[in-house]
Amino acid sequence: MSNPVEQGPLQSKTPWWLYANLLALDAPAVAVVWQIFLAKSFALELPWHAPLALALVVWAIYLADRVLDSRRGQVAAPRHRFAGRHPRLFLCLAALASLSGLALGLLLPRTLLLGGLALGSFMPVYAALVHGRARPASLLPFLKEALVAAGFAVGVFLPVVVHRPLEDWLIPWAAFFLLCWINCRLIDIWESSGPNRAVGIVVLSGGMILLSPWVVPQVALPALASLALLLPLHLTLGKRNQALARVFADAVLLTPLAFWAWP
Repeated sequence: MSNPVEQGPLQSKTPWWLYANLLALDAPAVAVVWQIFLAKSFALELPWHAPLALALVVWAIYLADRVLDSRRGQVAAPRHRFAGRHPRLFLCLAALASLSGLALGLLLPRTLLLGGLALGSFMPVYAALVHGRARPASLLPFLKEALVAAGFAVGVFLPVVVHRPLEDWLIPWAAFFLLCWINCRLIDIWESSGPNRAVGIVVLSGGMILLSPWVVPQVALPALASLALLLPLHLTLGKRNQALARVFADAVLLTPLAFWAWP
């Protein structure tokens, strides 16, 4: 019997446009774009190395997560098969990114550094829930996507969280969390062998739309723009072309780039 990691479309030539996704470079790009945009929206002074440290840490987490997913037999998606074929490369890159991110993190202001360390303490909990022997996350639908979305959203919002009162950022964070969760859920739907159902996505989308009037307009507009692009993407590509849909799923989260000139 052949190794499951050896199966799938990656046996043929991999298109150039898929490599950013295979190497987990898309999530760090989204994190950097949103953190810079949020700092501008909330009138915060953001050290130049803060988004770079965030990108490196996010990259390290995604690289390690994909290797762990592939080792427990999750190889349906091209990115997991790619990680399964190159585990040493992924783990070396993850270690290098972690050390570089930590080095840059030590240069951050004390409040940001402590906030980052507090968020980092969440990672062992995530690893135990998702990759531990018992894997309780597998027993609760949508839990892994919720954990990923929550951690990602907190990391991106960290400068706002440590410099603004709770009432200023809680609802904008909740809207961004919902956007990230919708993104993760759609990807999981596309890559699963089950029916192409998105009832929960519609509910989450409705919740995000209801929250939008209470969100800072600069944040609400790109978030709603991303949502408006994700749902047609689900209907047009979805399971028809998973690789292309997966690439666009993170690309449509880069909508803040269209709002850089916001006064």
